[in-house]
Amino acid sequence: MKKILWLLLLWPLAACGQVTPTSWQVSLTWTTPTPAGAWLGCIVGQPSCAYILSRATVAAGTTSCPATTGSAYTPLNQGSPATGTVYNDPTATGLTVCYIAQTIQGGAISQPSNTAGPFVVPGNPLPPVLNGSMSASLSAPQLAPDGKSQMAKLMLRGMVTRR
Repeated sequence: MKKILWLLLLWPLAACGQVTPTSWQVSLTWTTPTPAGAWLGCIVGQPSCAYILSRATVAAGTTSCPATTGSAYTPLNQGSPATGTVYNDPTATGLTVCYIAQTIQGGAISQPSNTAGPFVVPGNPLPPVLNGSMSASLSAPQLAPDGKSQMAKLMLRGMVTRR
C-alpha cells in the first residue's frame, strides 16, 4: 500500500511538461503632441490622431541611433497606425534597434519624433540538436495472478544511437 501511495505522490513529478520559450518585445510609449502654431492638436473637434512607429536595425555594440531623416527607419504599422500611446514590437528578438514615431492626422504626417534606443533585444536560445534517432515503448500493465489488472505501470524507455 505504501508503494502505491508513493507512486501516486510521485506520478505528477514524472509527467513534467515542456517549458514555454522566452519571448522578448520592445514596449514603446509616448505623449500626445501639444498644439503649436496653426496646428490645433489632437483634440475633440479635430480629425483624430494616429501614430506610425518605425524601426532601424543597427549593428550590435552601436551606442547611438541613426538620424531620423533618410531611409534607415522602416515603418512597422503603417497599414494599421496606433491610435493610443503604446506600441509593442514583438519582432525585434535578437536585434539591436532604434525607433521613431510620427503623428498622422487627416492625411497629414508630422516630422519624426526623437529617437528611442538603441535597445539590445535578447535572442531566444536555439534548441539543441539531438544526435541519432530515438525510440520509446510502453509496457503492458502487469496482471495479478487472478487475472485482474493491478495499477498500470508505465515504463518509458529511450535509446539514442548514432546515424
